[in-house]
Amino acid sequence: MGTPELAAVGLQALIDDGHFDVKLVITQADKAVGRNLKINKPAVKILAEKNNIKVIQPLKIKEVTEIIEEIAPDLIVVIAYGKIIPKNILESPKYGCINVHGSLLPKYRGSACIQATILNGDSQGGITIMKMDETMDTGDIIKKISVNLEKEETSYSLMEKIKKISQENLTQTILDFIEGKIKSEKQNNSLATYVKMIKKEDGHLKFDESAEIIERKIRAYFPWPGTFAFIEKEALPKKEILFKILKAGEIVDKNEKLENGQLVKIDKKIGISCQDKILIIEQLQLEGKKASSSEDFLKGNSWVLGKVLK
Repeated sequence: MGTPELAAVGLQALIDDGHFDVKLVITQADKAVGRNLKINKPAVKILAEKNNIKVIQPLKIKEVTEIIEEIAPDLIVVIAYGKIIPKNILESPKYGCINVHGSLLPKYRGSACIQATILNGDSQGGITIMKMDETMDTGDIIKKISVNLEKEETSYSLMEKIKKISQENLTQTILDFIEGKIKSEKQNNSLATYVKMIKKEDGHLKFDESAEIIERKIRAYFPWPGTFAFIEKEALPKKEILFKILKAGEIVDKNEKLENGQLVKIDKKIGISCQDKILIIEQLQLEGKKASSSEDFLKGNSWVLGKVLK
């Protein structure tokens, strides 16, 4: 059971390992995306069809209870499926349901665990392979695998690391668990933290926060939902236009009194005045324009200097 690219990586690992015979893939419905409403299949569905594995996409998970009972699986592997799985399905397989979660549990239970790792300035992230129970991300831990975070780590780059360690560790961990070489351990619920689902509006930056927090948000929300604010341009009918911040750089001290969100020139680049310091922008994109470096952008858009992002 799974939907996005991370789940497809896990499915590929199961397909490639001779110990597993994948009988069924359950995933979310196809989605219409973009202006032309092009139908996009989940990554897991594309991979399953390529390998002639049966795929079903139920609107409600309870619809598949009978199908699962007919298959009588030894194991269900769940990776970023996106739906709550009821108790009767969790208890159906001989070895239960095993989940791959994108954080080092019990830290960051919930869907936005990768973004939370960056937002909180952690030096390590990783995955937890766990037994599933009825509540979200509370099951017994089978194995945790950690990765180090770089200074410029984004949600995209951290996801790539998580894909890699999932691919390298999933099948052997399952086999070791089934053979009794690994004993699962209960989570320490007193150490648990929870993260909310990310929404588009979370990317709207407020500059009354510290430069460090804003810089983390820019990395945590890349590539989605992205980080942005609005800038006024009186010559345009629209007045306020979208100002996307794609990448930030250094944080420097303020040498003058500036409004929060005010744009200034720092060594040929654009700086944003934050609550405490100035954050240098490395890459940005103005509404209707192509993405560019801060330095190149300023060559034809010096009008932004002194403006206050809202």
